[in-house]
Amino acid sequence: MHALNATDIRVLRAVFDGRDRLPAVAAAAGLSLPRASVVLSGLAAKGLLEKTRRGISWTVGFSDSRSAHLLRELFGRGFRAEEVLADSKLTMLSVLAGNGGSVGPRDLADFTGLSGGSVRSFVRSGLRYGVLRRNDDGYSISRSAVTLLSFLRSYEGDVAGRVAGAISKSAIVLRTFGFEVLFSMPGGESAGGASPTAVTAFGADGVETIGLRDYYHFTPAGRKLRREDYILDHIMLDPGSVQHLTISLIYLKLHRKKIDLRRLGLLSRVYGMPSLAGDMVRFVDDRALEIKGFPKRAEFDEKFWMYGGDHAWKAPASA
Repeated sequence: MHALNATDIRVLRAVFDGRDRLPAVAAAAGLSLPRASVVLSGLAAKGLLEKTRRGISWTVGFSDSRSAHLLRELFGRGFRAEEVLADSKLTMLSVLAGNGGSVGPRDLADFTGLSGGSVRSFVRSGLRYGVLRRNDDGYSISRSAVTLLSFLRSYEGDVAGRVAGAISKSAIVLRTFGFEVLFSMPGGESAGGASPTAVTAFGADGVETIGLRDYYHFTPAGRKLRREDYILDHIMLDPGSVQHLTISLIYLKLHRKKIDLRRLGLLSRVYGMPSLAGDMVRFVDDRALEIKGFPKRAEFDEKFWMYGGDHAWKAPASA
């Protein structure tokens, strides 16, 4: 739905260089006519190219989308898309773009499910062509790669819109990250192809909350969501909300022994909140601890009793 392989990029370059007819595009990209036609149709479905019928034939060109405009700008600057955007590199760049900070190679491999060799190849290409910069705690997109960063964010938005639109006209995109999409729908509607999270998953797993909409997480690679995803997804619905953080803390407390703390820390770092996972664990493990930006202890205890189900503590004395 979003990936661009080396063949896609050759075809895009052919169109950028002025080829607007199928035979010319196929010849420039080294493809047969049927294969070139399939690739062109795929790029049109991705919103980057568009076909225009002229009589019994048609021409092809870049679409008028912002993503297509930015990609043309990158090509015009001599951007080495084959080495930087093709295949899994696009996904890794998108993760770095959404993170807003640095991500280490191991975290990048663990989050995407890609091999260490794929990550090392991506890093080498990124550094060689000035797309990445090395930091003390990993790698981030270079400050000079402004157009690339704009393209990634615009293209992610386009993909998210297509995902949500294909699922339901009622779906509302809340966040995109690494071409994963977090969206909401009216309660009770089915979201085929996506996994329930936040209100939906919490309710099924013992933390009853009240909401008129259900929340879902779409992963293009079919990554299986787990409790650690639910915890952070609910926070990401409204970053900075103490109410959302409180519900995630209740869920963490309720399922403390079943939570993979290493994975929770990984997701927290990749999502650009490196200290959050550790703070959450300390808060639920130490009933006397107060942390700035977290709920007050008495309020948390009361909410845990209200929403924590049969496994919650006994009601506070004040209740």
